Amino acid sequence: MGKTQTVTIMFCDLVASTERRARLGDDVFDEFSERFLATLRDQIARSGGRELTNLGDGLMAVWTESTADAVACATAMHRTVAALDALDPPRLRVGISSGEVAQVGDEYSGMPIVEAARLEAVASPGRTLANAVVRVLVGTRRELRFRDMGALSLKGIPVPLLAVEVIDDAAEVIDGEGPAISSLPQPGRPAVDDRTISRPPDGGESLPPRRGGSIAVENVAVLVADVVEPNGLPTQHGDEIRRGQLAVLRQAIAETVGQEVKSLGRHVM
Repeated sequence: MGKTQTVTIMFCDLVASTERRARLGDDVFDEFSERFLATLRDQIARSGGRELTNLGDGLMAVWTESTADAVACATAMHRTVAALDALDPPRLRVGISSGEVAQVGDEYSGMPIVEAARLEAVASPGRTLANAVVRVLVGTRRELRFRDMGALSLKGIPVPLLAVEVIDDAAEVIDGEGPAISSLPQPGRPAVDDRTISRPPDGGESLPPRRGGSIAVENVAVLVADVVEPNGLPTQHGDEIRRGQLAVLRQAIAETVGQEVKSLGRHVM
């Protein structure tokens, strides 16, 4: 067994690269790709990271000293890459995971690599997803902020992964209030509409999408399922998630009932 150490792994990838190549043509896209990768590499180097693999339209990188550096790098990547084309700003998907990996020479292996790759694959354009360990390690450093995403079921990972989204106010102004993940229906549950996700004013847990100004009743049912199903999580993590979900559930029920009563009153009058 090789030496192990705690590191932070990042996967980043250009969204819709094939469509961009088809639109620009090979020569122009190749020139763009060189500038794109150079921009990513510059941000990785500035933040103390190290490139591990060229993925063609993205990179895999590692940070061995500071998790906060990796998160700050992701935010800088989104902003600097978008500036490469003012008419059609390029967007990234980024996945980050911190944990213990084995190292043999320059090669790393371990679940953090799998987690980062899977989180990148489900992140929405312009967004960064990370495992919950990242938030714990970062703490209050650099004024970095995160949004709970709950436990995500990811391909090849048997237990749902506690995940967070890195909050970037500048990116949300550009992209609007779209969801942080691509449509991910949970086993045995209806898929949540991925058009919008409303958020409480206190910046707490995300609420289900609004339809016609109110929270759909079926989405309240999904929240109830989230609260009562343990999802195979350890008790400590399951309890933490359920406390947050119960708060969201109370708000969802209150708003849903209030909207339905108002609707009924309009029909009666």
